[in-house]
Amino acid sequence: MPLVDTSKMAEYKAFYRAVVSSRPPHERLFYDPYAEAFLSPGLRCLLWLLKQPLLYPLINWCMEKRYPGRFATTAACTRLVDDLIMSCIERHQVKQVVILGAGYDCRAHRLPAAAAVQFVEVDYPQRQTLKRQVLQQLPQPPMTLVDYIPMDLATQMPGDVLPLQLQRAHYHTLFIWEDIHRVFPGNNSDKMFGYFQRFPEGTRFIFTYAAKNPGMFIDAMPVTRLLQEHPNDRNYDQAPARFREFLEAYDLQLEQFTGAETYRRLYYGKRADHMKGYKWYNVAMASVKVKTIES
Repeated sequence: MPLVDTSKMAEYKAFYRAVVSSRPPHERLFYDPYAEAFLSPGLRCLLWLLKQPLLYPLINWCMEKRYPGRFATTAACTRLVDDLIMSCIERHQVKQVVILGAGYDCRAHRLPAAAAVQFVEVDYPQRQTLKRQVLQQLPQPPMTLVDYIPMDLATQMPGDVLPLQLQRAHYHTLFIWEDIHRVFPGNNSDKMFGYFQRFPEGTRFIFTYAAKNPGMFIDAMPVTRLLQEHPNDRNYDQAPARFREFLEAYDLQLEQFTGAETYRRLYYGKRADHMKGYKWYNVAMASVKVKTIES
């Protein structure tokens, strides 16, 4: 996928985070004070309109008619990933969080526990340069230090770019890989799963991906041909059991699987009962299996 396409998607996601952050404190699921800085003039104008109390209901209704369920699902999904990161830091002594295809994600600067861990962001070098420039030009630039690792997601292999130091056991590493159906073009998606096998047992992963219908996940992947040749291609699906089988081919074990209807209900309560569409966006957490020593 060309950088221009992925950058536009990163901007749209920043827009969703900015809209949520603009709501009154008692309504918003999270707060990202940096998201607005990454928006184009057109989206900033739309955000300004959404900030007007009298216009918000109308514009939100129009957005919901055009993209049913996308806004609420994206907001709830972001909150769930935030909560999972915080839980992993607290419960599993995570000291290193690696964000693949980080885009304009600013969790390293906005999460309360961020100061206690080292964040590593992997992304296209051009986008990383732009992101760093935008953040440094803010009236109050974030103070949290981030390790930026440039990687051409379309051509480079993770094992050739990411340093071996990331694999140290005492880091208790957590990977964040959102939109795994679109982030790594070519063969890199499969290579990335193979790369995960090299990490120590207990290394954890949080994935988000779309699977609208049985088999849809394969069709949506840029690596369709490669996955069809993989012995576990039919397991690349939204069903937890089938996704579990796919992960096991890479010595990973599924720890948690949450569909959109579940996490929308978790954060929106009874309001989620009336939310339509976008039910096929899933969040999964996995870990490297305990490695057994053969006698």
